[in-house]
Amino acid sequence: MTENFQQQSPIEIQVDSYEYSVAPGSAINIPVTLVNHSDDTDSFQLSIEGIPAAWVATSSPITLILPGEKKQVTLILQPPDLPEGGAGNYQVIIRAVSQGFPSRTAQVNLKVNIAAFEIQGRIGMMLASTQFSVSPGSSVTIPIKLQNRGLVDDEFRLALENIPAKWISTPSLVTPVAAGEEVEIYLTILPPKTPQSRAGRMKFTIRIISQEVSDQFVEVDCTLTIAAFSMFTAELAPDEIEPDEPASVVVNNLGNIQDTFNISLTSDDDLLTFDPEEPRQDQLQPGESKNFDFLARPRRKPLIGGEINYHFSAQITSADGKAQSKIGKLTTRALIPLWVFPAFLAVCLFAACLSVIAYWYWPSSADVQASKTAAANETSLALIVGSTQTAVANLTATAAPPTALTPTLDGTDSDGDGLSDRLENEIGTDPRNPDTDGDQLLDGEEVFTYTTDPLVKDTDRDQLMDGEEVIQLKSDPKKLDTDEDQLSDGEEVLNRKTDPLKADTDDDGLKDGDEVQRRTDPLNPDTDRDQLNDGAEIQQGTDPLNPDSDNDRLLDGNESPPCPNPLNPDSDADGIIDGQDLNPCDPNNPALTATAVASIPTSTPITPTQPPTQTPVTPTITPTPVPLPPNLTGVIAYTSNRDGNLDIYLLNTANNTTIRLTNDPGVDILPAISPNGNRIAFVSNRSGNYDIWIMNLNGSGQTNLTNNPADDQFPTWSPDSNAIAFQTNRDGNLEIYAMNPDGGNPRNLTNYPSADDSQPTWYEGKLLILSTGESIAFTSNRDGNQEIYTMNTDGGDQKNITNAPFSNDSLPAGAPAGDRILFTTDRDGNLEVYWMTTDGTGQENISRNGAEDRMPAWSPDNRYIAFTSTRTGNQEIFIMEGIYGTPINLTNNPASDNHANWR
Repeated sequence: MTENFQQQSPIEIQVDSYEYSVAPGSAINIPVTLVNHSDDTDSFQLSIEGIPAAWVATSSPITLILPGEKKQVTLILQPPDLPEGGAGNYQVIIRAVSQGFPSRTAQVNLKVNIAAFEIQGRIGMMLASTQFSVSPGSSVTIPIKLQNRGLVDDEFRLALENIPAKWISTPSLVTPVAAGEEVEIYLTILPPKTPQSRAGRMKFTIRIISQEVSDQFVEVDCTLTIAAFSMFTAELAPDEIEPDEPASVVVNNLGNIQDTFNISLTSDDDLLTFDPEEPRQDQLQPGESKNFDFLARPRRKPLIGGEINYHFSAQITSADGKAQSKIGKLTTRALIPLWVFPAFLAVCLFAACLSVIAYWYWPSSADVQASKTAAANETSLALIVGSTQTAVANLTATAAPPTALTPTLDGTDSDGDGLSDRLENEIGTDPRNPDTDGDQLLDGEEVFTYTTDPLVKDTDRDQLMDGEEVIQLKSDPKKLDTDEDQLSDGEEVLNRKTDPLKADTDDDGLKDGDEVQRRTDPLNPDTDRDQLNDGAEIQQGTDPLNPDSDNDRLLDGNESPPCPNPLNPDSDADGIIDGQDLNPCDPNNPALTATAVASIPTSTPITPTQPPTQTPVTPTITPTPVPLPPNLTGVIAYTSNRDGNLDIYLLNTANNTTIRLTNDPGVDILPAISPNGNRIAFVSNRSGNYDIWIMNLNGSGQTNLTNNPADDQFPTWSPDSNAIAFQTNRDGNLEIYAMNPDGGNPRNLTNYPSADDSQPTWYEGKLLILSTGESIAFTSNRDGNQEIYTMNTDGGDQKNITNAPFSNDSLPAGAPAGDRILFTTDRDGNLEVYWMTTDGTGQENISRNGAEDRMPAWSPDNRYIAFTSTRTGNQEIFIMEGIYGTPINLTNNPASDNHANWR
């Protein structure tokens, strides 16, 4: 066990390692051993700084330890999945404090890497997470950072295990990486929406292999969670049957999970019986198909009549309530067809006629002839009457119930519905009711014109009567889904209010049924009102239910792939989310403009039940190793994350020491020292949004001045320290406001609602020793690009002084005494610090370096210029004497130091 021993301290902390790595969405245990070297039994509370408290749990926040005893406490570190996970490197402090003797403390410093990071020889690979999720039919993109830690250039090959090759998409499997270089590649996984994309977690491995040294590789084990989806098809095979003819309901489970299906059979007016009679239920595996066999027959077979059709339906319902209905037809014939009776009468008449003919032509005497004639007549009459009586008796015995009209031999149409009474009796309609099923269509129209079922008012079972579909809606009464949009006509008319004749009612590129499945509004082409229609969002991969898919504070419709990218909150990867970035497609543009900083670590105790109490700040003094020029004066405030959180630091040029002024879990940035040197205004989000705060020069008395739900930033003092100007978005756009130093009397100075005005600097122009008046310079995009403007302190006389239409100029800094303004510009292809006179003349590059130089500030005597530069690889504060002096790295720290303010 590695020990970190604090001498002359009664409490000791021991840890196994000073560096830990964990991927977002995963967890690791950090064992911490506490040793009580005192002679007292004591309780010690553990706290942790540098990462959010919500990421840490502990087996025992307060631990009772006897004299000389050792006790182990386990810290469980579990950062959430991205984007909340905040991948990166964190400087973490574990501190133990005695409950009985608060002066007894101990601490250890650890480095925590929130990422999946693997190094083997010359190859380094970093993933922001090892846990990924995707819905079949969609995709997930995995950024992978590759490092060539070798001495020669190499090519790295990407390989994956346990992921089907058809699911993988990447620009190139082989990536050249120069020695010492770090590059980022992207891997996209696209599981198809098929049963083969089984729901659940699947383990896979990402492997990076050196092409130069083939036996060198690194690999990281990952987990892909595939979302479940339910989908099935069903059909009747065949859909037209005869009594007791075998048939099946065929169900295909096209989802990626096991599903349970219920199958029930019903017929119109319950005229059919089915075998089996009870509904059936069964489970189908993904991709499985099953036949549910059945037989059907009429409950009563008619004795007399023609061909008779019965309609029935099969209802198939999945476990999640999705249902499909399939319509079938059973055809049968009566035992005695109707044509038997006319044929029988014809035979009887024919026989009678033969008898008469035989009688008249039989040779005999006259008497015999007369006798025969009479006999023949009697016989013929008897035959005819007997035959007719028999037929009538049979008809009477077998006829339909009294409500049915006895078939006639002519074309009589008693109800005038276009069907003869005879035909109506054959097909089962009511010859005395023109609309047997009451669906607003005549029986004859249904049979001959629309070929719908005159016995069923809703032929296609879509919950709409046939007449309603034909007359009012013009939809197809024989088609469940006229426009084939995956919604039945009845669902569209009765529930969704969509158009059953138009597959895409709102013309957004998505069928109405698809929108219902996605939970978008089929009546609104832009469900989330982000100025991008739903179909376009699906096509480009954004969320039609979220106006800001990547949470970068820009509407999806205001982002234009490839840049700014609505699926990437930081399109130019400069650490500033697009909605806060002056130019989201330029990684070298100036710093924050409007709102929050993403993925900022915090410093909070880990006690789960009791929130931390704010205590006065005890400035931490850190010696500055850089030798300063002997003639420097004043103090320099700046922002740094050197202790794991963005806080305000103060460098005293007189004794070359630095103290940390703020120590809060929130983000503290953009300090501005008052000209009288008594107070510092700064920006903090500790109250939930960005406000202007104030504190004394030693960090005490920290107070919220604006306390407004909008974002207030970039404070600047008036030369007499009696007012503060700042930028705010409380009017819906960025404006420059001024207020009293206690936060009172806020007032809009710029009042230009059609543009954004930001980054004010308040200065007093001087010519020799004479004041030329106070002014405020600021950045504005009212001319289509960022320019430096000036105005009077009451907002009057606003004018553009840079007038450089093909560049972006920002972050002005007025000289404390004189007629010069410093500013940042990209007109040379990278960010440089320029200066100019207060009327905009004499614009000149004074930083002259290929790195990014920005955020300039004057020394109080106008002799030096401070600025932020990346010329050493990270952000540092540099100073130089005049405009031709040699720049000196003032902070010289591996952390990010920026935005100096000098008084």
